[in-house]
Amino acid sequence: NISGTGGTSTAYDAEQFFPSTLNGGKVTPGQANIIALADTDDPDGDGASHLLEEALGMNDFVQDQQNLPQTKYLALSGIYGGRLQPVFAVRRPVGGFPGIEYTPEASLDLQDWGDLAVRATPVITPLDANYETATYYLSSSSLAAVDSEKRVYYRLKVRRLP
Repeated sequence: NISGTGGTSTAYDAEQFFPSTLNGGKVTPGQANIIALADTDDPDGDGASHLLEEALGMNDFVQDQQNLPQTKYLALSGIYGGRLQPVFAVRRPVGGFPGIEYTPEASLDLQDWGDLAVRATPVITPLDANYETATYYLSSSSLAAVDSEKRVYYRLKVRRLP
């Protein structure tokens, strides 16, 4: 409570929530206000920008690299001789973070990147009430170009929509 000058007082909530563009999305009376983060900021120094951490539901103030996208291999039975196919798994908030566009890209040489190499619609697997895994597969034409001598590299581009 803060006493007013005319014998009145005003009561404030212990926590007041603000848009997610503020660190942690809240400001607490009696404590230093939390500054807004720019999309390129990385306050925890884990190599993931604020925009990427927001898109993936990560914590800007905890080094939580285990939640970054990962490449893994899944077996494809009956396609390409039952060989393993590289896939790109992205842990994110259910439905993706509002106002953020996710674009997976693939490359065979780390020079030429394209979203056409990845099937646009991911396979969604629920993790819990708040998170899901979006798994992106190479398109069939790109998969045919991958053999035992080549690797496939993935990256995830995230962009805040205007």
